[in-house]
Amino acid sequence: MRPFSRRELLQLGSLSAGLAVPGVALGAAPASAAGEEDRRVRLSGDGIGHTPLEYAALLHRLIDEKGIVPDSYSLGGVVEQLEDECARVLGKERAIFMPTGTLANHMAVRALAGGPSRVVVQEESHFYQDEGDCAQTLSALTLIPLAPGRATFTADDVQRVIDQTRRAAWSRACRSLRSSRRCAGSRANTSMPPS
Repeated sequence: MRPFSRRELLQLGSLSAGLAVPGVALGAAPASAAGEEDRRVRLSGDGIGHTPLEYAALLHRLIDEKGIVPDSYSLGGVVEQLEDECARVLGKERAIFMPTGTLANHMAVRALAGGPSRVVVQEESHFYQDEGDCAQTLSALTLIPLAPGRATFTADDVQRVIDQTRRAAWSRACRSLRSSRRCAGSRANTSMPPS
């Protein structure tokens, strides 16, 4: 395979994924020869691009060499070893492994909120735009968008949201239910204030 410049790489990236381009892998490719460094450029997918056979061989080798202890739903085993090592390196008492950024975002906001409440989040954030209704459904958090249409916000933007939520009108039905869920009778369909 001949080396190519960055400009050529960008030009190749604009080609349709269905075209075969010599020297450039558009998906999984056969394993390289033993000991040979894998220098393939992949224009799709995540990770290191192993084939299923390569992954199986790698996992088998790691189990043989390291004696990996299995975990049970991320409790114990190799996950616990990872958490312990991260806590040690960071100088913390404990660490927790989250398998996805979506879960990590949700758990962080949930912990900071301290229970069912209204939470101010940036409207352009991934948490507000792309994580569905996970905060509302799983944690009874009502997300209030901050700085609509802008990538940044100011202290005035935050104060404006705080002032608006202080003036929220609550229905008597909502107050009497003492529910942390959304109440149909309340203004802006927000959750009930703490009682």
